[in-house]
Amino acid sequence: MLGSPLGLEGTVSPGFISGIRNIDGITLLQTTAPISPGNSGGALIDLAGDVIGVPTLSLTSVQQKVTVSQNLNFAIPANEVRELLARVTEPSGFPIGVTTGVTIEHSNRSPLEILVSAKTLCVFVPSGNPVLKTELSGKLIKWGKLTLVTSPENADLVLKVVQTSDLNLATGAGNQATALLTEPASGIELWSKTKGGSWAMSGYSNAWVARELAKEFIKFFESATKASK
Repeated sequence: MLGSPLGLEGTVSPGFISGIRNIDGITLLQTTAPISPGNSGGALIDLAGDVIGVPTLSLTSVQQKVTVSQNLNFAIPANEVRELLARVTEPSGFPIGVTTGVTIEHSNRSPLEILVSAKTLCVFVPSGNPVLKTELSGKLIKWGKLTLVTSPENADLVLKVVQTSDLNLATGAGNQATALLTEPASGIELWSKTKGGSWAMSGYSNAWVARELAKEFIKFFESATKASK
């Protein structure tokens, strides 16, 4: 597992898949790799280097507010996250990046060229708590490097945010959301990140999740564009 437990970036934690569970209709990978604050939203990787899951939660006792076990840790399967993002459509009914009368074409530009030339961004939150869009947009407006527009058709980049879990006092799972950055003209995926988790007994707030996603996006964008200079 790759993550930043307690802020220690780039930490690699060993473990193996100990089961596949279904909790409240959600498929989860049970892993012996420890999940600490900061691991949520990282990457669960197999021996081939492929991402197989997104670390999400550790089973806790809500009543006693103590950890039940060191090994009851869970991740959302990577294919579940991809399918969730693929199922989400715009109000028009078209998948994100597809507009009426417009055919997506392969871009001849590299991802770096796409980022460097981008001037406008659409924050698209098709489902989930509206606080996600409000907080995320507010941070990006204050940042000011990209102009926010309301329509994906008028945007150089689209940041799609999907709420992947809500606060659940029964399981200890907290609020969580996944952001996916694409170029709408070509559908090229440029960046993705998941934030949130279960480590606060009240769950991470939607506002906190949104602000963290905004911070991670800004860090990614500035790092990528700086490398081009």
